[in-house]
Amino acid sequence: MSETNERGDEHEAQYGWQESELSALRAEHSFLQSEKEGIVRQLSSLSDDLNKREIVHRERISNLETKMESKVSEYQIIISNMSSQNETMSNSFKLAASPCTLRLCKLAQLFTFTPFSEHCTISIFTSMEIVRTLLKQLETVRQNHSREIEDLMAKLEDTEEKLWQLKNTISSSSTSVPSSTTSGLAVSHSLRSEPDQMVFTQVHSSQNRRQPSSHGYDEPRIDVTNMVREDGEGSEWVEPAVHRSYGRPGGYSPPPLEQLISSPMPSNVGLAQQDDAVSVASINTDATSKEIARLEVKLSSGEMRIHQLTTLLHESEAENAKLVQLSDALKEEIRRSTRNESREKHLENMEYMKNIILKFLVMKSGEERKHMVPVLKTVLQLSPQETSDLEHLAVGGEEGSSPHGWGSYLHLWSSR
Repeated sequence: MSETNERGDEHEAQYGWQESELSALRAEHSFLQSEKEGIVRQLSSLSDDLNKREIVHRERISNLETKMESKVSEYQIIISNMSSQNETMSNSFKLAASPCTLRLCKLAQLFTFTPFSEHCTISIFTSMEIVRTLLKQLETVRQNHSREIEDLMAKLEDTEEKLWQLKNTISSSSTSVPSSTTSGLAVSHSLRSEPDQMVFTQVHSSQNRRQPSSHGYDEPRIDVTNMVREDGEGSEWVEPAVHRSYGRPGGYSPPPLEQLISSPMPSNVGLAQQDDAVSVASINTDATSKEIARLEVKLSSGEMRIHQLTTLLHESEAENAKLVQLSDALKEEIRRSTRNESREKHLENMEYMKNIILKFLVMKSGEERKHMVPVLKTVLQLSPQETSDLEHLAVGGEEGSSPHGWGSYLHLWSSR
């Protein structure tokens, strides 16, 4: 009879334990159900946010493509206009310089055999050297313009490639889980506050790209018309005795250049005739200087257009750099979301961990609890101090003597 009573007590105890376990399971089930509903609501809100962001990104991509196409067409038109203007200026300068060079050569041939034409010949050859130097300068400017046009075309290709890469990046990022609103605002604020130093540096360098050189525009030019002439070189003032010694009349006027070139070589040429010829050469050199100044004005206007085009291109590059930084920030947020998803996969072990903790709490024997300590240490990744406290609790120590409660143990698993 006593054995039957003992067995009945055991069954009642076991039944009570099972009832408590069943109630704990029901409570946990209700908690998990509520958590599931919260996750479903959060997932629906995230899906709506993702759709809105995808629509915004597509509109932004379409706007960027439209802007880029308009800028590319504008740059191509400007480059073609600059190329045609450069060719027209080069041809006009060559046409203007060739008659001057021919006349200077004829003048040099005219005064080569006269005994008094040494200084005149030096002046003529100096003018020819000036013309050659100016031709070299024009060729250098034309080569610089060609290089700048090639650089602009290369920058346009790079910009198109960056836009294509950004479009692919945004398209791929729109299929992943978006980041939170707080992090997006922080990224936008950081992009808005970013200093635009690159544009200023590049524009400043483009303004100073032409440095003075031995063949540049900044070197001092030799103006033959302003040079001080020595006696016998063709000065405007000659002593009257010299004019009277050659028997020239007082009302004599110098012949034109065509008549002087077409006339035969006189046997005796006086100093006054040499002065007249050199004056004609000075007039031709002055006309050439005016033509060169006009061409330089055209070249400066072309350089101003190139500077404006370069500024626009730098602004486009700065905008593309901001978009690239935004794409990098989106990539980082996508990686963070992927890591969170990988952590959620490990939540399958929560059932096993819950059973172990519950069993440890229900057990009354200290030896059995002590055998469960290594399992808890492995699952919860406890520190040595926490393991020693748990062993002390298992052998019968008071739970209040432990410096850490069970709440401090549970956060270790959630942080893994």
